[in-house]
Amino acid sequence: MIVDTLAKQLMFSTTRIQTTGPRGSGSGTGFIYIIQGVGLTLPLLVTNKHVVQGAHQSRVRFIRSNAAGDGPDLKAQPVDVIYQGDGHKWTGHPDPDIDIAIMPLAQTFEDLGQRGVKIFFKAIGPELCPRPSDVAAMDAVEPITFIGYPNGLFDAAHNTPIIRQGSTATPIELDYDGKPTFLVDASVFPGSSGSPVFIAQEGVHRKKMALVVGSKIFFLGVIAAVMQQVITPQMIDLGIVFKWSTIEETVDYLCRETGVDRSRLNAVSPEPQSVHTGPIEAQSP
Repeated sequence: MIVDTLAKQLMFSTTRIQTTGPRGSGSGTGFIYIIQGVGLTLPLLVTNKHVVQGAHQSRVRFIRSNAAGDGPDLKAQPVDVIYQGDGHKWTGHPDPDIDIAIMPLAQTFEDLGQRGVKIFFKAIGPELCPRPSDVAAMDAVEPITFIGYPNGLFDAAHNTPIIRQGSTATPIELDYDGKPTFLVDASVFPGSSGSPVFIAQEGVHRKKMALVVGSKIFFLGVIAAVMQQVITPQMIDLGIVFKWSTIEETVDYLCRETGVDRSRLNAVSPEPQSVHTGPIEAQSP
């Protein structure tokens, strides 16, 4: 597959997470979030706290890079990295009610590089997060795309995730119920927890009252839960999304706890050349 469109890039932004613990096995979605400095890189795996909480072991699946190093090899065996014991270095958002967890990946990438293992992914970064002016330009209803592994489902022949779509159900510029969240009208199932949520449009799309031509990509946040009826436990196709700002807050907390200067990231090793990555980019019209 040639990863030459916005939608194809999104396919390679996530990883499948399988966990085992006292309550048995579970699955969820993670994605790679990278903060890039001048010659320095802070790669992170992002998911929800509840996906990894209490797990004794987490198995994270990556897709191998092709021989040229410029795309995925969907016929090759995936790369499974198992974290257990001291390998579980998750950091949760300091607010117990904010369901975001991150784990540094620099050591993982270094270990893979030393083994000569090349993986392929497209990274999400702060540059995809909307600015206040971008949020102000968004309408109350916006089409959204989210990527993940609902009910643990994925394309087992190619190890690729499921792409789903919906729309915002509350305005992004408002914090739903006073929390850094918004709701989406979409079919969200267990396993989708940790899925990144985007506005991703190509060609002609709407910007408030005008039609514009080109690509638009914003990273909006992370699927955390699905709302249910109170009387009977039935899902009502409303998902809860923690906003992009909660990830940045968790990164700030990680840096404070580990003594890393967020402005310099000197303590973080750059990723090796054997790990192919690139940011998700909007294509020129």
